[in-house]
Amino acid sequence: ILLMKDISSVKGSLVVNIIKDGVIVKVIKQDNLVVTNGKNMLATLLAGNNGGITHVRYGTSDAPVSADNTTISNAVQVLISDNYLYPNEDTPVNCVKFRYTFDSATGNGITFKECGLVDIAGTLFNRIVMNEPIVKDNTFSFEGFWTIEIL
Repeated sequence: ILLMKDISSVKGSLVVNIIKDGVIVKVIKQDNLVVTNGKNMLATLLAGNNGGITHVRYGTSDAPVSADNTTISNAVQVLISDNYLYPNEDTPVNCVKFRYTFDSATGNGITFKECGLVDIAGTLFNRIVMNEPIVKDNTFSFEGFWTIEIL
């Protein structure tokens, strides 16, 4: 119980690098909302009953973000798997950073307006409606770095 009193909030921030011909041509940065199911996921993870975040999903909805969001519309997902960093010299002690890549063949022809992290069962942890949608085609890839911070 003391632990939960000490945790006043959970927040996330996303950095997306748009890459053409091996060069970062654009950087998108944005904060997100950890949804109710995400907070429940944290509680079950502390109890040892959840495998944690495994995928990122990008979708097409620009509906406003709310705590009761549970899905990403028309989702295209990629595996995060072992692409995460626990606290180290680049990640503070109260954070975990997830890394993922959409290669040039993934999600082409889709305008991505939202994204979120999910567990293996597809439970949504957090959600962003992107300030700058990504109109995906085969001329570029993008990599994301999503940091979750417990305050």
